[in-house]
Amino acid sequence: MLSGPLGAYGVAMRIWSGFGGAQDPSSVARLMVFAAAIIFISLLNFIPFVGGVANYTLVLLGVGAMTRALFLWLIGNPGVAFDVG
Repeated sequence: MLSGPLGAYGVAMRIWSGFGGAQDPSSVARLMVFAAAIIFISLLNFIPFVGGVANYTLVLLGVGAMTRALFLWLIGNPGVAFDVG
């Protein structure tokens, strides 16, 4: 249930930075971008085929983001790789 909104937030923040938004936006700006993404995805779900595909894609993006965060938390920062060549 959390992966869909997380995927929408990730895509919306990428679009925000692509259009020249601040690299480290304030909490209010992040909340507004998140709200706009949720509203857009909710409206997109009314389109019969495209809405389902977009929703499924966002869920997969969200699952990938959560998996990456979990692996980074478990493994941590591996540090500097040594150049042996």
